Amino acid sequence: MDPAFEFDRVIEWVKTFKTGPQPPQIKYFVLTHGHWDHAGGVPEMLKRIPDARVIANENELARLKKAKIPLHKPLKNGEEFSVGDILVKSIHTPGHTKGGSCYIVGNQILTGDTLFVGQCGRTDFEGGSDEELYGSLQLLKTMPPEMIVRPGHDYGPTPQSTMASEIKNNPTMRAKSLKEFMELP
Repeated sequence: MDPAFEFDRVIEWVKTFKTGPQPPQIKYFVLTHGHWDHAGGVPEMLKRIPDARVIANENELARLKKAKIPLHKPLKNGEEFSVGDILVKSIHTPGHTKGGSCYIVGNQILTGDTLFVGQCGRTDFEGGSDEELYGSLQLLKTMPPEMIVRPGHDYGPTPQSTMASEIKNNPTMRAKSLKEFMELP
């Protein structure tokens, strides 16, 4: 997910998984969005693993194309795909970017820059929108309270949280209106 720049570290980490006599193969690069700090490593990773496929929301195509990153599998909102035996559900969460997405894997949600522990992503970059991000956060509030939130950055007091904790403690999730959300620092 979101291959940035630590190519060797990612490849070595994948080799630590024991799934059989051979280490697992990297088949997909799954992007939460196309900002450089999340997708900038894709071109180099594709040189190293040319058979891997890039997966992201269909609304991120223009940003990825501009960065010369191919999008092999454009996802629609709610689309599911499998990585081995693991079912992954894509949730379109625009606001940080047009094609921002979260991915549900079991009882976890990988939120990229849509939702951090104690905060949310910025909207002042190209393709950002306060209105869309507020709507995406409202959607995330409907997730099960016990769902584990795994953001794309460790900016909060802990690297992960639960949806219940974010709804209770995160000011961006507590905002009762778009106006209140937009007035947050």
